Amino acid sequence: MKICITVLLFLVLSITSNAQNLDGSWKGEMNGPNGEMELIFSFKVNADSLSGNVKSNMGTLPLENGKVNGNKFSFDVDVNGQVISHTGVLDSDIVKLSVPWMEQPIVLNKINEESKIDGKWIGMVSGLQGDLELTFTFKVNGDTLTGTDSSSIGVIDLTNGIVNGNDFSFDVDLNGMKISHNCKYVANDTIDVIADVMDQKINMKLTRANTKVFTQDKNFYIFLCFGQSNMEGFPGIEEQDKTNVDDRFQVLATVDFPKLNREKWHWYTAVPPLCRPSTGLCPADYFGRTMVANLPKNIRVGVVVVAVAGCKIELFDKDNYQAYDSTAPSWMKNIIKQYDGDPYQYLVDIAKLAQKNGVIKGILLHQGESNTDDKDWPNKVKVIYDNLIKDLNLDAEKVPLLAGEVVNADQNGACASMNKIIDELPKTIPNSYVISSAGCQARPPDHLHFTAAGYRKLGTRYAEKMLSLLGYKVTKTELQQTPAENK
Repeated sequence: MKICITVLLFLVLSITSNAQNLDGSWKGEMNGPNGEMELIFSFKVNADSLSGNVKSNMGTLPLENGKVNGNKFSFDVDVNGQVISHTGVLDSDIVKLSVPWMEQPIVLNKINEESKIDGKWIGMVSGLQGDLELTFTFKVNGDTLTGTDSSSIGVIDLTNGIVNGNDFSFDVDLNGMKISHNCKYVANDTIDVIADVMDQKINMKLTRANTKVFTQDKNFYIFLCFGQSNMEGFPGIEEQDKTNVDDRFQVLATVDFPKLNREKWHWYTAVPPLCRPSTGLCPADYFGRTMVANLPKNIRVGVVVVAVAGCKIELFDKDNYQAYDSTAPSWMKNIIKQYDGDPYQYLVDIAKLAQKNGVIKGILLHQGESNTDDKDWPNKVKVIYDNLIKDLNLDAEKVPLLAGEVVNADQNGACASMNKIIDELPKTIPNSYVISSAGCQARPPDHLHFTAAGYRKLGTRYAEKMLSLLGYKVTKTELQQTPAENK
């Protein structure tokens, strides 16, 4: 009997081990009508269920009906209404994935992801003898942290290191005195630390050692951009929009853009897409181009874009977003996850990082389609605007909110009735302004999104209003350099 139980336990552990080995990201290539397409699958196993998504140059799609049985698994992917069934086998360190019409399986190799905590971090602590620079080296292995603390005093090994998601802790023994550190990973460039020294709490921020550090530049104007799909930009970027972008116009990447070699939380010349890799031209593009074309040469412009297709304004309400998120469709949840499950807080965190580099001069909003005919929309926007002002320590009189209309009635806009409500916003937020969408070309057949030409015109209008608020006269726009048929 004991032998049978032992064998059964061994089989259960083997199946569990196989399932756990499937967790993570896997990369492969599939031959299609347009050549090879890179695929990145993210798998998460829970007992005999499988969830995750697949990313390609067509965007990100969720896995559905996922099942796991030992080293074999299956799932479906809905591609524009066509359900494609996949079956897979985990074979050591590779996955062989089969789809019905392919003779040979797709071979996936696991992407070995380093912990975001790994590496060298630099901080400064003040003491009786002045400031002391500390260099921490962290190495994560599962839920265990090891490393060193280096300073002019010497090198000390870290002990009792424990990791739990973005939170971690460790001790440092300084000449027999134990100093406990409780830490929280905030972003690629920042870790917040609270050190317990003789019952006193000392706060410290750590910055990644290999990160390019910017000092705040009063001539670097930062603009926060948020909303739904039109602020993301509808996929499809024309060639004329990929060139001649002044490097004085910068974007702070909010996610990784592998094909553009962009890492999140770093600044880059603002060549579209600006929101996420699968998005397109958006109002922020020609907003920034028009801004730098009319500002003095010593002034740079930076944009930070956090937007979620199809979302209601409630998703950015920090006190109520969870209730909305819980009812969101799976494809929207997948976008929300890219912002750590909380787009508002994500925007605040990256805005704080941007404030280290420049000065926030304004907020751009394009949202409303999903709140059509919601007469309380202006009040909901005010709650979010007031929270941003408070959480980022801004002066509301100096940081205007610019809100764009949705596709206009003159373009048969599907949600054009919402513009009457959007136009009421200045009555609720004194320092807010509405950007007209009249004449901005709509994209058929949905009449919800703008064409590239429409985004150019709308973005230029945002800039013209902001320039006037900053006291600058508009002498030229990017549209003047655009072919007439695309204006």
